[in-house]
Amino acid sequence: MRRARKKTTDFSPKRRWPRQKVDVPVRLVLRGYNRTFLVEGCGNDLSEGGMLVFAGLQLPVGREVEVEIQLPESREPLRLPATIRDRDRSFYGLEFTVSNSEQQSQIARLRQSLA
Repeated sequence: MRRARKKTTDFSPKRRWPRQKVDVPVRLVLRGYNRTFLVEGCGNDLSEGGMLVFAGLQLPVGREVEVEIQLPESREPLRLPATIRDRDRSFYGLEFTVSNSEQQSQIARLRQSLA
């Protein structure tokens, strides 16, 4: 008779950064063909590394965009570069592609203002 193996099921999320639930209006800025398109959307999850965004159009995984968010205490919107890493219908998993410490501090400021 075989010995039953102990099941080790670990359903804890394997994320690099903790997520926080948000419900914030965003704009996706799409550039291409000598034009700029602004698409209204809604941010749902936010972390240091990215954001889940609902937008009512079809975009391919791998597409580079900018996420524009209006912070409550600022006149100018915050724009962060991002890449679409995942898609489920009209929900897009965006990874922020920050290139400097100023953009990283803007993400931290964004998280604090939406907490």
